[in-house]
Amino acid sequence: MILRCFLTRDQFVLIRAFKIYVRPLVEYASHVWSPVSHAQIEKLEKVQRRFTKRLFGLQLVCSV
Repeated sequence: MILRCFLTRDQFVLIRAFKIYVRPLVEYASHVWSPVSHAQIEKLEKVQRRFTKRLFGLQLVCSV
């Protein structure tokens, strides 16, 4: 949604928008403070990974 709403592709602006609008919603849940299962950890990290994949230069480089 952030990528659709903002016309700029400046990484600083988009990361700041993510921190302001998305992180508070994710961190509100109690699972952030003490995730019990591996599945909960993966779900929380998936939100950030999905956003950073779409930003140029912030994709994870996997060497196999």
